[in-house]
Amino acid sequence: MPSGSPIFVMGISGSGKSTLGEKLASELGYVFLDADSYHDASAIDMMRRGVPLTDKERTPWMARIIADLHAKHRAGDNIVLAISGLKRTHRQQLLSVNESAIAFVLEVEKSVVRERLQKRQSHFFPLSYSTLNLQRKSRCTMNPIHSF
Repeated sequence: MPSGSPIFVMGISGSGKSTLGEKLASELGYVFLDADSYHDASAIDMMRRGVPLTDKERTPWMARIIADLHAKHRAGDNIVLAISGLKRTHRQQLLSVNESAIAFVLEVEKSVVRERLQKRQSHFFPLSYSTLNLQRKSRCTMNPIHSF
């Protein structure tokens, strides 16, 4: 792995990206960042109410993430970021920080995701909305990483 390469752990809600990202960062001595912590109060409120975010809400969220990643990269910090990465444009923005980034896309069975979401206690995204998204998706996967 190239020195200073950020690591992006991506997947849908409940896929385990934060859990894996924290463990990976700890093992490697990297700084762990969770993209959820970059949402503003308004976006969190929307998600708590089960209202999906639009690009209007996601654009400043991604801008905050990218700005922080650039700052940490310039400071020499090694980063593991847990982020959904569901949109290709977001993944392309992540690569703008460092083209040698390493990305993992977590693919998880629907039944496992559903069980994890039911056990989740402290997340602002309601189970009802996450369950609705699971019902809409035939598989709990994203575009292959080569379509970054």
